[in-house]
Amino acid sequence: GPEKTVEIRAGNRLELDHRGLQAPGTLAFNVVERGSGRALDARISVRSGYKPLIKFLGDKTFFTELKPVGHSTLLVAPGQYEFDISAGGGFTAPVQGHSVQVESGATRQVKVEVPVQSHPARQHWYAIDLHHHSDVLDGFTAPDYVLRSELAAGMDFSFLSDHDSMVNNPEMKRLSSTRSIPFLAATELSPSWAHFNVYPVAEEAQIDIDVGAATVQEVFSLGRRLGAELVHVNHPYGDYGYFDSLETEVVRDGKGGNAVPGGYDPGFDLVEITIDDNAQTLAKVWQLWNVGHRAYLVGGSDVHDVWNEKTGRSRSYVYIEDEPTLERLVSALKQGHSFATQGPLIFPRRHFGSELKHPAGEALSLSFELAAVSGLKSVALIEQGRAIQTRDFEGTPSSAAQVFTVHPRSDTWYSLVVEDSGGKFAYSNPLWITVLNQ
Repeated sequence: GPEKTVEIRAGNRLELDHRGLQAPGTLAFNVVERGSGRALDARISVRSGYKPLIKFLGDKTFFTELKPVGHSTLLVAPGQYEFDISAGGGFTAPVQGHSVQVESGATRQVKVEVPVQSHPARQHWYAIDLHHHSDVLDGFTAPDYVLRSELAAGMDFSFLSDHDSMVNNPEMKRLSSTRSIPFLAATELSPSWAHFNVYPVAEEAQIDIDVGAATVQEVFSLGRRLGAELVHVNHPYGDYGYFDSLETEVVRDGKGGNAVPGGYDPGFDLVEITIDDNAQTLAKVWQLWNVGHRAYLVGGSDVHDVWNEKTGRSRSYVYIEDEPTLERLVSALKQGHSFATQGPLIFPRRHFGSELKHPAGEALSLSFELAAVSGLKSVALIEQGRAIQTRDFEGTPSSAAQVFTVHPRSDTWYSLVVEDSGGKFAYSNPLWITVLNQ
């Protein structure tokens, strides 16, 4: 309606007539896969139309319910709307636009068909966002919405890593069980000089030291006592990044050194690919691989507020040959059978993290299937931290088969970096080559 200016003065009385205010309308969304009709979890966002001026007086982002799958009933102000519906959007399907007119007091059924382009789980590749918060400390998202947002992003495993807390893990496990999705319980150990996700953590485990006063060795030991098989370096060159702090000079107790109490300790297993620029992280991890430290790449989006941040923007796809259990997930992550991505998908003929023995100097073919919802821009084959072959794609195809031929003459490793047309990247873990001298 028309805008009205209101002036409030002390001692005065002012009445506003709201009799013309219209009741909201109801939209009953049903989100399915185009062709199969399979119900899809989804994120539903208002692209254009009425949006609340004050954040907490209304919503602009919604999620489908845990049950029934693919359904969401929204009360919204009357008017014309454009919605964005995302079911694995940007990774396995494009974000789908949908126009709808909302009438006051009326209910409208809205069926949205999403054209899913890729089904990684059918090839035994399973998605997980390995850095996500709920409503503990600096988080804003209750556990049920953590799960709803993870499912809408296309996750096959659920995950939670709150700062120095495991209080919401039991509820996440319970909610996940209602959808028969395995839950990987974690916590983010958070001293001021670096943050680390540790997982899986035992239900009965307790944090028994002052994390803020601990050395890196004490933090890593705590993670193992909590039951963790994996210690994951969070945002390595961002705020509270381990690698950044190792390269930051400080004075402690009158002596100069880096910002990490206890100095460098190699007791970590995984290194995070974030939603931002990862060039420094890649260079560091490639150096580690060159000296034999098999610290593998994983993806985490570090979401605190699912209504204003998108779950799964950086994620891992993990290869699990048999039933996708937690035990097999942890084992596959530990062995590097995974890739981290902000969008593109990589399906190798030989699983990342694998070890291959090959005669010195003979041709070795490395085969990959690549895909990107926004189109493929380029792919680079990396050896020992250098791009040895780079290919640009014409016309940004949505998928492509690629074969690289190499002639390794000494022990080495190979990995891929894939870029899509939107400037998003996928980074693989290495294939390890042991050369056989004849």
